[in-house]
Amino acid sequence: AYAEFKKAGGRLGKTEFNEEVGRALTRGDLHENPAIQKAAQRWRGFFDRYKIEAQELGLLPENLNLKTASSYLTRVYRVDLIKARRAEWDEIVTNWVRGAAPDMELNEAAAVANGITRNIFGAPGGLIPKDIVPKAGPLKERVFDIQDELIEDFLERDVSRVAEIYQRSMVPEILLTRRFGSRDLTDVMERV
Repeated sequence: AYAEFKKAGGRLGKTEFNEEVGRALTRGDLHENPAIQKAAQRWRGFFDRYKIEAQELGLLPENLNLKTASSYLTRVYRVDLIKARRAEWDEIVTNWVRGAAPDMELNEAAAVANGITRNIFGAPGGLIPKDIVPKAGPLKERVFDIQDELIEDFLERDVSRVAEIYQRSMVPEILLTRRFGSRDLTDVMERV
């Protein structure tokens, strides 16, 4: 698709092309450029293959309710950009929190936004009970239901990078569940 894009006079480099494909994947796999749209539709098959298998194994619900974009692309936060542009990020997230909870005071909304950011940075605010194994990566239930377009500047959009992270996360979960019946190996650990 990139070769077709260049042949038709496209001026984006490979990375920029991949970023446009990533954006299209959150917009119904549509793009004004036919080559980018074609690439997005091809990538959709890659992501859907793992999604369908995860649904068949009970790792994902049958009906995924998309609230944050018109079509799904797993979120990969650009922590480096969030840190570099923290004031802008905090304003966006705080405004989103206040929109979701209009009765919340500004300082409370800022505290919630800060908690969301800490979770993204990998420092969860609370302890997870030892008998609960949290789902990893794309299998996490999304609770930060902000529209992707509001934070798009802080998300990885290079589809090849997102796909690599998605595959690295999904494949072990699927293989463990297929082989041992669950991703957390509860039955295996009890036998050991």
